[in-house]
Amino acid sequence: MTTRIKSDEAVERIVHELLGRGGHPSSVRDGDNLMQAGLTSQDGVEMACDLEARLGIIVPGDFNPLVHESGSRMRTLGELKAWARAQQPTTAKKGG
Repeated sequence: MTTRIKSDEAVERIVHELLGRGGHPSSVRDGDNLMQAGLTSQDGVEMACDLEARLGIIVPGDFNPLVHESGSRMRTLGELKAWARAQQPTTAKKGG
């Protein structure tokens, strides 16, 4: 699926770029906690802006890419990818 690949790759690039700027290792797997990997609150703000710019989506003002929706834990890379994919408009036509 093109949207999934595009979205996942964009999220990975954003995370790796932000980690690289902070001097942290850029090797992060889907199950890794993004803040434990080295991202900061400021990185979360930049990430939201980058997600909008690269994916053409609208990130709600109250959305924190580093904090899980439950508010009780940090988000993983895989969860952020899934969230970004869900924001993409579907372009597949149903029927025939």
